[in-house]
Amino acid sequence: MKLDIVKNRENTKAYFRNPQRIDEALIFAEANRILLESDTTHIEDIPGPSEDISVWDIGGTRARIKLDFDYGAEISADSTKALDKIIAILLN
Repeated sequence: MKLDIVKNRENTKAYFRNPQRIDEALIFAEANRILLESDTTHIEDIPGPSEDISVWDIGGTRARIKLDFDYGAEISADSTKALDKIIAILLN
């Protein structure tokens, strides 16, 4: 599966474009699989009633992939550098 990602204007979050209407849970799982196989550290999974979150260490900065059960998957990070790095990992 090829992931398609677009950042918001503030460079604080990124969203997975999904014109094929693929199940968002599959996109979330694929993003986590790619990160597991990369040079990142998985910190924890946080399951919730309306969303699941995977927390990652990207070069000393935390990043999160969130699956919101109503709105789909998104990426956020504590810095724009970490956000850019996680996007680069996911797109390669």
